[in-house]
Amino acid sequence: MLFFLHATLLSGHFAKKLKRELRQLREVTEKIGQNDLEFETGPSQIKEIDDVMSSLSGMKEALKDCLYIKRNIIERIENLTEDKIMSKDLITLIQDDL
Repeated sequence: MLFFLHATLLSGHFAKKLKRELRQLREVTEKIGQNDLEFETGPSQIKEIDDVMSSLSGMKEALKDCLYIKRNIIERIENLTEDKIMSKDLITLIQDDL
């Protein structure tokens, strides 16, 4: 009987800890989904969740880089004259950014 009480208390504690860690994971994925890429992720006390957070952090940084390149290309295209848009200069400019 004492074993079952102890197991119940222990599983309740772990469930609260897991819920807190999963909430943090959900918040990170929601921020990325909203293109909010200016945040830092903290370590998790659960190794598997920490691995996922680390992967999400890497993806977030890669997305930031891609968005920077995209904005740079758009800005350069907007600054071109119509003559240059019709020429190979546009392709060269885009290739330089990639």
